[in-house]
Amino acid sequence: TIERYEDSWGELFLFLKGREASLASLTRDKLDAFADKRIAGGASPSTINRDFTAFYSFFHWIADHRSQFEFNRPRLVKRAEPKYSDQDRHLEPEELERVRSHCPADWWPLFELLYRTGLRITEMQYLQRGDVDLTRGIIRVVDRPANHLKSRTSERQLPLTPRATKIFGVFLANGGTPTGFVFP
Repeated sequence: TIERYEDSWGELFLFLKGREASLASLTRDKLDAFADKRIAGGASPSTINRDFTAFYSFFHWIADHRSQFEFNRPRLVKRAEPKYSDQDRHLEPEELERVRSHCPADWWPLFELLYRTGLRITEMQYLQRGDVDLTRGIIRVVDRPANHLKSRTSERQLPLTPRATKIFGVFLANGGTPTGFVFP
C-alpha cells in the first residue's frame, strides 16, 4: 500500500512540477485535470481511483491530526471502472510467463493459484485446508473473524481446474488439520 501511495503521489508531483503546489491548491478541478492527463497517458480508471484513495487518505489524516491547517478537502469523484466478463479478465500466456520469470520459485505456486482460481490474495492467505475439496474439485470461500470478506456475497464455491487441483494436491499432501492454512 505504501509503494502504491508513493506512486500516486509521485505522479501528482510530476503533474504539479512548475506549478503552485500548496495544500490549498489541491482543488477538485486540479485533481480532475491530473486524472484526465493520467487517463490520456494510458492510466486506467482503477489506477485513478487508487490515486484518489491515496490523496483522500492524506487529506483525512490532515483533518484528523493537523487541525491547525485551514484546508477544505476536495470531494473526489471516482472514475467509473469497466465491468469485466469472465472472458475479459485474464492474462495472456506471455504476460503470465513474465510474472513467473520475476517471481521467486517458492512463491510461484501461490501466484499461479491466484491466477487459476480467481481468489483475492487475502482469501488465498487465509484459505484453510478444509476449504479445498480435491475430490469434488471445489474451493469454499467463507467469512471468518481472521479474514472478513468484502461482503456476504463474497462467500462462494469455486471450481478447480485440473492444474489448480494438482498444485493444491502438493500442498495438501503434507498433512495437517482441516483448520490449518494451506499457505502458512
